[in-house]
Order: sequence, then structure tokens, then C-alpha cells
Amino acid sequence: MAFRPTQSRAFFRTLRNLIREEHPFARNTSTLLPHAHDNSVLVRRTFRTATTFLPFFVTVLGWPWMAASVLKKTGI
Repeated sequence: MAFRPTQSRAFFRTLRNLIREEHPFARNTSTLLPHAHDNSVLVRRTFRTATTFLPFFVTVLGWPWMAASVLKKTGI
């Protein structure tokens, strides 16, 4: 006894095969040139991100040491 799909399953399988995109789509990698590597953009982006997040991380991760030094100076 072979498995026979129901009518709805067969319909959806056919529909899936009709809309399936072939891979690779609209790409011929042997004729495309690679993107230029621009270090200046990457370095600027890295420093901009670091100047944004570094103070935040120092505050969030460093508050126990700051609190300990304040409590040590006040004698608590």
C-alpha cells in the first residue's frame, strides 16, 4: 500500500513547486567583481561604536567597584 497524498496536499505541493525560486537567483559569480574593501569606513564605524558603548559598559559593569571605593572611603 503506497502513500497517496490527499488532494489538498498534492495541490500545495504543486503550488510550492511553482513558486520555488531557483538557486542561485540572477547571479553569475564568475562575472561579478568583488566589493572594494574600504578600511577607513570600517575603522570610523568601529571607533564611533566604541565611543558610544564604552562609557555605557564601564558604567554598567564598573558600578560595583565604584560603590566599593565610595563605601571604603566613607567607612561603611
